[in-house]
Amino acid sequence: MYSQQLRTAIYGFFKRSHHLQLNCIDLQLNCIDLQLSCIDLQLSCIDLQLSCIDLQLNCIDLQLSCIDLQLSCIDLQLSCIDLQLSCIDLQLSCIDLQLSCIDLQLSCIDLQLSCIDLQLSCIDLQSLNYPFLHFTDSFFVVMGTLKI
Repeated sequence: MYSQQLRTAIYGFFKRSHHLQLNCIDLQLNCIDLQLSCIDLQLSCIDLQLSCIDLQLNCIDLQLSCIDLQLSCIDLQLSCIDLQLSCIDLQLSCIDLQLSCIDLQLSCIDLQLSCIDLQLSCIDLQSLNYPFLHFTDSFFVVMGTLKI
C-alpha cells in the first residue's frame, strides 16, 4: 500500500511536472510570439523611418527646385531690367537725335532766311542798277533772255 501511495505520488508528481512543463512550453512559445511581434513592430518602425527619410529627401529636392526657380526668376528680372535700361538708353538717343534734327531744321530755317535776305538784297541791288530787270519765279529775265 505504501508502494501504491508512493507510485500514485510519483505519478501525480510527474503528471503535475509534465503539466508544468507544458505550461512552461506554452509560456515560452507565447514569449517567442511576443518577441516576433516586437521584431515585426521594429521592422515596421524602420520602414516608417525610411519612408520619413524618403519624404525628407523629396522635400529637400523640392526646396532645391524652388531655389533654382527663384534664381531663374531673379535672372529673368535682371534681364528685364537690362532690357528696360537699354530701351531707356535708346529713347534718350532718339531724343538726342530729335533735338539734333530740330537744331538742323532751325539752322536750315536760318539759312533759308539768309538766302531770302540775300535774294532781296540782290533784287534791290539789281533794281537800282538795272531798272529794266524784274524777278519772276526765282529767275531773272533780261530783255527776253533767260539767265539763271
